Amino acid sequence: MIKEQDGKVYVKTTEDVQPLLDANGRLRSVYDEMPNYGRNGRLAARVPNTIAQTWAQECGHAVGTKAYMAYAKRKLIAGDYQKLRIEGF
Repeated sequence: MIKEQDGKVYVKTTEDVQPLLDANGRLRSVYDEMPNYGRNGRLAARVPNTIAQTWAQECGHAVGTKAYMAYAKRKLIAGDYQKLRIEGF
């Protein structure tokens, strides 16, 4: 939704994340059966695009950069986003 007010443009984005949360829950339930590709080869989390963009704005770094990944990891560890995690860090 786009809204103009007081000479400013506001954009509100929405995303149905329930399918992603359901899929993450299924992946957590079969985590031990997933292939292990070493320390960096396991799926740790899946983050919806709207949340990823919000985190990028909060930390001031583009999605995918090392600085962004460190910020996202802190957010996921904090617990508020536990349903996005597949396995612990």
